Amino acid sequence: LRQVVSGLPNVTVHPVGLSSATGTRKIYIPVKSSGKIGPGLAHMGEEGHRDFVAEEITLTTIDALAANIGLESLDFIKCDVEGAELLVFQGGRRTIESSLPTIFCEVNDNFTQRLDYRASELFDFLQALGYRAFVMSADGGCRLVASYEESADYLFVHPSRSN
Repeated sequence: LRQVVSGLPNVTVHPVGLSSATGTRKIYIPVKSSGKIGPGLAHMGEEGHRDFVAEEITLTTIDALAANIGLESLDFIKCDVEGAELLVFQGGRRTIESSLPTIFCEVNDNFTQRLDYRASELFDFLQALGYRAFVMSADGGCRLVASYEESADYLFVHPSRSN
């Protein structure tokens, strides 16, 4: 990642995972049929259906990271953490409430269940903060939804940011 963003002066890599609390936790990195690891499929929660590599990672919260780096505002969050999205947002509640960023994330109920919650709980959390949810379609459009419908990319927008 550092190599990929080395030419981007506005990008800083923070080698930590985001969750609802600081600490450490194992992540499971699946091994593909080719024998290569699939870092884009890494996740917290047990891996039971394929070979994997487990690695201990350091966790922090969005709120702690924001305080540590002196983040004054946050406009946008792209979150694709294979089911741990609610944990990430719980750990960023103060920052999210104060900045009201637009949030784009993949939501998959099968993935959230690995961490003992349902996708609908993610929607409940963000809607309690005043967010509206939109499901993204393959043609690039989106439509307002009341709650989780299916595994898809969702856009969460706070009404105060929608103008």
